Parts: sequence; structure tokens; C-alpha cells
Amino acid sequence: MKITAKKVRLVVEIDNAAYSAAKHEEYLRVRGRYNMPGFRNGKAPMGVIEKAYGALVFFDNAFNKLYREYYDKAVEKFGLSVVGEPEFEVIAVSGLEDDNGKAILPPEVGVRFDAIVNLEVEVELSDYKAIEAARPEYPVTEAHVDAEIAAMQRERARLISVERSVENGDVVKLDYAGSVDGVFFDGGTASDQELEIGSGHFIPGFEEQMIGMAIGEERDLKVTFPTEYHAQELAGKEANFHVKVNEIFVRELPELDDEFAQDASESATTMEELRAEIRKEHEAANAERADRDYRDLVIEKMIEGCKLEAPLPMIYQKVEEMMADMNDNFRRQGGFTLEMYCQYTGTTLDQMRIDLMPNAESRVKQQLVLDAIAEAEGISVSDEEVNEIIDSIISSEENEEQRNLMKARINDEIRENIRESTKYERAQKLVFDSVKEPAQAETEEKPEE
Repeated sequence: MKITAKKVRLVVEIDNAAYSAAKHEEYLRVRGRYNMPGFRNGKAPMGVIEKAYGALVFFDNAFNKLYREYYDKAVEKFGLSVVGEPEFEVIAVSGLEDDNGKAILPPEVGVRFDAIVNLEVEVELSDYKAIEAARPEYPVTEAHVDAEIAAMQRERARLISVERSVENGDVVKLDYAGSVDGVFFDGGTASDQELEIGSGHFIPGFEEQMIGMAIGEERDLKVTFPTEYHAQELAGKEANFHVKVNEIFVRELPELDDEFAQDASESATTMEELRAEIRKEHEAANAERADRDYRDLVIEKMIEGCKLEAPLPMIYQKVEEMMADMNDNFRRQGGFTLEMYCQYTGTTLDQMRIDLMPNAESRVKQQLVLDAIAEAEGISVSDEEVNEIIDSIISSEENEEQRNLMKARINDEIRENIRESTKYERAQKLVFDSVKEPAQAETEEKPEE
């Protein structure tokens, strides 16, 4: 079955040598139109004209001469079957700079543009109504409840100062200064830092070497940073930390009685009630986890049984969508950006893209398979249904001003997204409603032939 994947972005690059040649050819053709002070008519250098009129003064005709050739090469490279004519959007041009004065494109690229295409993809469906999958079960044990209560108990512990040497499990206040090859590094110095010995919060070997230190004692600790340390300039390197113990504390845990239960919960008045509350919370969380894992299992089996190749441009596009979602989540949660995350974890944006590729491919295949199922089953979403969904979403907003704003923002793209997502939901529901338990499938009686 052939299905059409709509509005796939194919990123195309024109090499700078070809673009520069086409631009120079355009300059030679039109230079007589530019009368520049200090130059005879038609004799002004190309750079002078670009400086006066902007880097894009010769762009249009130069681009028009090249874009179709490079688009055709990209379609051939990826082995794509394009339906209809593409739309083109120029993303970046050589000679332009960002807000920080840096070149937007690498020197070898002249123009980067998107070709927005509809792709024809071959999907051979399996018997998606015969999937067998067992729903996972995650029971809550007494050990789970005990562990949660132990964590609550530790959170409410008092720190009691002691006059002895450091032991495993103590909380220590210390000063430290770290250096590599005698040079102190950023983030390696602190005063009155609290550290629980044995927690594993510091570099391997650091906490173990502090055992036995007395209050006021100073010591040099030799450690090696992990090879995958978030600060790449320190990864795998040997370091020296000069430390001084200022205070030593032990944790005094509160009694596990009804008073503890009342402090740990807004509703429980006894330990029995607290345990029941914790159990209920864990059961709800485990039920959500089971739902997610069951859904993932069924989707995996649905894709496994089908024969299809996910076009690379669709995978690349999905990766960029996932990156954008991650960036939005970081910003909402704490004002972070992907660039800041990469700095902290010692990775790069390109490495993140590579890491996301398998997940992105799975999501694209899921979309294509659901598209094929919807077509096979005649699943569609009418304009009236789209309007009903939009009305339901808008009416759920209590604020009238917000409702009016939402109405004003509805456009054809949003309508089409709602139509597509609803179609996928219905196709997915059909698959899930047909899933059989493995045991049930084995014992199910078949009609006589």
C-alpha cells in the first residue's frame, strides 16, 4: 500500500562555490544598473555593491538558477518518491551573520533551504488485528512502602554535631580546592560544603579518603575524574583536592510513630494510614507505568509486523521536533536551554541528534503505519468533527478573553493537525481494541472449516 506523508521538510544545501559563481554571473549581468560614487557606471566591484545594497542584492536570480538542480540531487540521494510540487523556504544564506556577529552557515555552504514535500511511502501492513500482548503488572510490596518511609525518615532527621573522626554515613562540613597539574579549575573550590560520606555524590574515591579525618584536619586527596564527566576538559584527568574538615554530624532519625505520620502526611493520622496512603500512591504510579509500557509494547509489535522504510528526511525532521520540545521543556522548568544542557553534560547538539535517531525512526514508522491502517480501514475525520473538537477545546477555557484569543489563532494548519492527530488516535484505538492476551489467543476456539 502506498500512502502519502504530507509536509515533510527536506533540508537542501547549495555549495558555496556554485552559489558564488552564480552570484558573480548575476553581478556581471546587472552591474550596469548600479551607479556607485567613485566608480564609472558598471565598474563598481561586486563587494562594493553588496556593501551598499546588502548581501542579498544578487541572491534571487542566483538562487533561482541553482535551487532546482540541488533539490533534484537531494531527492535522488535519499531515494524519495515525491508527490506534487514542493514548496521552498530559504533558511540561511552565506554572508549573513547572527546576532552575535557569527556567520550563520559554514564556509562551504552557500545557501540552505527547505523543500516542503509530500512523499509517497510504501507500507506493507501485517495483521494488525491479531497482535498478542500481555499487560505488565507492577505490584507494590511492603519493601516498597518501607523504602518510601525510610526516605521520609531521613528527610526529617536532625543533624547532631559529634567530636570524633569521620565515619561512613556522617555528614561533614568541609572546605576544598581542586587542581589539575597544579592549576585550580572552575567549580572546584568551595567553603563549608555539606557532604554525606558514602553517598557517592562526589568523584569516586573522594569520600572514601575522608574517612578517619578529624575536625580541623587537612588532607590532599588524589582522584581521577570519570571518562564521561560532564566537564569535558576534566574528563579522565587526575586531580588533587586539598580538603579541610570543619564539622562532623550524625543523623538522628525520628521515631516511626503516629506523630511522624502526621508530620509526613496532610491526611494520615497513624502509621497504618500513612502506609496505606503510600501504597495507594505507588499503585497509581505503577498503573500509569503499566499503561505506558503496554502501549509501547503494542506499538512495537504493530510496527514489527509491517514492512516499510522510514524516509531519512522524515526522521531528521522528527529529531528536530524532539529537540525543540526538549528545549521548550528546559525553558519552562528552569530557564535552561539545550546549549546549556550540552555544556553541563559534556555532549553536543549533533551528538544529541544522533542519540535521538532510533527513537525518531520508531515514531516516524508508527505514524506511517497508523496512516496506512487509517487508509485501509477508511478512517477519516470530517470538517464537522474537526469543528466540534475545536469548539470543545475552546469551551473548556473559562476565561473569555483566552477563548477569543484561541479562536483567533485557529488556522488551516491547526485544523489539519487536529484532523491528522484524531485520525491517528482512531487508528490506534482500533489496533488496541483488537489486542489479545497470549493465553487467550492460544485457547481461543476456532470455527470449523
